Amino acid sequence: MKRIEALLLETWSEMGLVKTKRVAVDTTAQPKNIAYPTDADFLHRIREKIVKQIKSVCEEVTLRKPSRTYSRVGKKHLLRIKKLYRKKLEGRKEEIRKLKEMIRHVVDQATCIANSLYS
Repeated sequence: MKRIEALLLETWSEMGLVKTKRVAVDTTAQPKNIAYPTDADFLHRIREKIVKQIKSVCEEVTLRKPSRTYSRVGKKHLLRIKKLYRKKLEGRKEEIRKLKEMIRHVVDQATCIANSLYS
């Protein structure tokens, strides 16, 4: 970090932006991008990534086996969690359970496709 700071300070002073030898930087107000495993967005992104991998494998191998992606239903459940069930814990738990069930089904589909390729 000290090397980066020294390089930045040198560059800024060459450009004429800084006229001192020390600069105080406050990084406490920077936004944090933390996603917890129980977060609905995290579950939704997992499902999207698995579906994307299934589609790319099916296109590469020209596999015609249809798979359900749950894209519209998954978005609907995600919006319910974010908007409708912000303060209703029971409704939120139910919607998260439904998202997990969708992910289980998508993972099962991916497993079946992988097994059919190795058979």
